[in-house]
Amino acid sequence: MTVADLPAYAAHNDLGTAALLAAMAERRVHRLVLASSMVVYGEGRYACEEHGHVATTSRSVAALEAGEFEHRCPACQRALGWELVEESARLDPRSSYAASKVAQEHYAAAWARQADGASRGVAVPQRLRPGHAA
Repeated sequence: MTVADLPAYAAHNDLGTAALLAAMAERRVHRLVLASSMVVYGEGRYACEEHGHVATTSRSVAALEAGEFEHRCPACQRALGWELVEESARLDPRSSYAASKVAQEHYAAAWARQADGASRGVAVPQRLRPGHAA
């Protein structure tokens, strides 16, 4: 995912969601379940067994190319464990895709208010694999 992907994500995720919501309002459909993504929260939440909660940065390209997908504790270099990310966590989109998913959530919330509807977003985790960085 690169900056060059911005128009495609805007066309598919943003415009597609807006068109769907407009059609739903026209047809008086009042419920929506939106497939969002965990990437709206950035890298997620991690902890070190010894040092506790650790704020992470994006994985480096070199680490990803070397097959190193786990975050490491900056103090002891141990692999960090995953923690649950609460819905109240700060949004921190770090890619074009993540920004488009945040936009979808905002469109759905606005639609729910304007069309007297109800929307629920489900944040689905994104799995990293070689050649596919978030």
